[in-house]
Amino acid sequence: MKLLATLSLILAAAIALNAQDSLAAGRKTFENRCSGCHGADGNGGELGPAIARRAVNLTDAQIKTTVLEGLPTKGMPANNVSDADMPALLAYIRAMRPRRVGFQAYPLKVTLVTGKTLEGTVIGESFDDAQLRTSDNHIHLLRKTDGGKFREVTSEVNWSSYNGDPGGNRFTTLKQIDKSNVKRIAPRWIFNMPNANGLEVTPIVQDGVMYVTNANECYALDAGSGRPIWHFSRLGPEAWSVTRRAA
Repeated sequence: MKLLATLSLILAAAIALNAQDSLAAGRKTFENRCSGCHGADGNGGELGPAIARRAVNLTDAQIKTTVLEGLPTKGMPANNVSDADMPALLAYIRAMRPRRVGFQAYPLKVTLVTGKTLEGTVIGESFDDAQLRTSDNHIHLLRKTDGGKFREVTSEVNWSSYNGDPGGNRFTTLKQIDKSNVKRIAPRWIFNMPNANGLEVTPIVQDGVMYVTNANECYALDAGSGRPIWHFSRLGPEAWSVTRRAA
């Protein structure tokens, strides 16, 4: 009897170790192939949406097809994951847990690399960045650095009206992009606006914050990372049906 119990414990331990090894292998494959877009925990990144919650409603075959073939119409490329690596990747995706809905703002006092301090409310953050609203309602875009300090960023040149500036010439004086390097331009991040079938809008950028509108709603984004800062929706009888310009 004791022998059977011992053997059962050994078998259970072996199964647990195999499961841990499989998850570790799946995690490595996910980090190499998927985390750059979907985030390290599958809850969304700069270039792709959250998949931790979506995977629950998909079969292994559907996930495998999506990984191998991609979603070309939505900007997701195909990934060449081998048959040997696929089971562990599927196991890791299945083990992901959706992040709780909604970010909980909290007070924080930060020290910048310049020595200056800022105190306010963190209204959004990730592993690399944070958005802090101070008492004057100004939003500070922060990047985390080694040593627990932050670096504040902003836009080099604002695009503060539909046509860029009051003159309306839709011209920027920025020089980083020219004929010699324009072919190397690639997306830095993608923001998927829910419930938008088509957009006719020019984003507004002010102090590093990008404002993008759809009919009856507006999103404020960190222009450097694409992270949503806030969202406003106007509903009811006073709502408009079309929005072309961001004000």
